[in-house]
Amino acid sequence: MVEKKHKVVVKTFGRINSGFANKLKSRILFLLNQLCPDDKIIDLNIFETEKMMNNHLQQEGNLFAKISGFRYTEVGSTFSSTHSAFSGYPEISFCFEKILKRPKEEVWVGELEHEVGHAILHGEVFFYYLTPSFELIELSQLKGINRNIFNLFYYLVSISVKDFEVSRFLKENDIVENQIEMYLYHLGISDEEIVVWKTIKGEIQTIFNSMNIFKVLAAATPFLYENRIWRKYHENLKLIPQNIREIFWNILTENFARLGKDTISNIETATKDLMTMMF
Repeated sequence: MVEKKHKVVVKTFGRINSGFANKLKSRILFLLNQLCPDDKIIDLNIFETEKMMNNHLQQEGNLFAKISGFRYTEVGSTFSSTHSAFSGYPEISFCFEKILKRPKEEVWVGELEHEVGHAILHGEVFFYYLTPSFELIELSQLKGINRNIFNLFYYLVSISVKDFEVSRFLKENDIVENQIEMYLYHLGISDEEIVVWKTIKGEIQTIFNSMNIFKVLAAATPFLYENRIWRKYHENLKLIPQNIREIFWNILTENFARLGKDTISNIETATKDLMTMMF
C-alpha cells in the first residue's frame, strides 16, 4: 500500500497557542487519512478574532475577483471555520474567538470536520465561480425573475447543495457524532429569528429568508434519522409559510435523495426544481 502524503500548512494570525494549532492540524490529518484517497495539501489559517478572519477572506476574495473577473460574494458564515479555494487549492480558515461561544467542543470540531469535507469534495477553484446554465437563465426570464434576484437565489442553492453533499459524504464514512452535535446547535432558533419572521413583508423577502433556513436544513438532512435532529428540523420548517414549507420538505427528502456525485449537475437540478415550485 502506498503511504498517503497529506500536508497541512499552518499559519497563525494573532495570539494562537501552538499546542492548539497542532491539535487542529492533527484532526485534519486524521480526517484526510480516513476520507481522502488522493494526496491533499490544505492551508490552515488560524485567526485569533473574527474580524481578522473576515478581513483575510475579503482580501483573498477581492484578489480572486480581480484576477478572474468574477465578483466575490460573501454572505457570511455562522461557523467557526470556513473553506475556500481562491488560491487554486483548499484553504480552511478557523476563528478562535468563535469557538469560545460554542456550548461544547463537539460543535466546533463538527464545524471543522464539515470544512475538511468541503476541502475533499469542493477543493477546486471553479466551485467558487459557478455560473448558471443557459437553461436556468431562460427559465428565470420566463418566470420574470429579476437577474440580481436570480443570481442570489442560484448562489444560495449552490451552497445548500454543496453543504448537503458534505454531510452525505461524512455520514457515508461514519463521521457523525460531532456532526449531530453541530446541527443540534445550528438548528436552534433564536429570539431574533422569531422577531425577523414577524416583520417580513413581501414575497421576495419571504423567499430569501426561507432560503437561509433551507441552507441549514439541506446540510442537516442526512442526519434526519436522529430523533433530536428530526425535532429541531421540523421546528425550523414551522417558521416558514406552509406553501414553501411543503416545497422544502419534498425537495429535501425526495429530490435530494436522488442527487448523484456530480456537484454541478446537482446544483442545476436543485435550482430548477426550487425555481419551478417557488416562483
